[in-house]
Amino acid sequence: MAKAKQTKTDDLPGMSGKGVVGVVIPALTKAINSYERKKEARCNVSPAEVAAKRDVLAMLHKHRDELPVNAEGQRFYRHDGVDYILDEVMKRRAADEADDGKGGGDVVNFGKEGDKPKDE
Repeated sequence: MAKAKQTKTDDLPGMSGKGVVGVVIPALTKAINSYERKKEARCNVSPAEVAAKRDVLAMLHKHRDELPVNAEGQRFYRHDGVDYILDEVMKRRAADEADDGKGGGDVVNFGKEGDKPKDE
């Protein structure tokens, strides 16, 4: 759902004084506007990233029988030093963290329980 743009409001007529009138700092306004533009651009990319993750998950399911099994008994695919682990959802973590036998490290879940992979 798209977020509604906030509109600028005018100061109340006849009101003045510290704490009543808005402070305008051009450098800060410029930095905030730059941040908001970059945030908007990032948020617009998210649906494409979600679709790409869904495609990877579908391919992991499709090639499940070809994937090796790690020490925890999970099927995984290693690419560029990162393990993509197929549990009920795909997880991503740095391969060197997976090899220490302790698990842990940054693990990112891809997909949600109940997501059905699409056939390719």
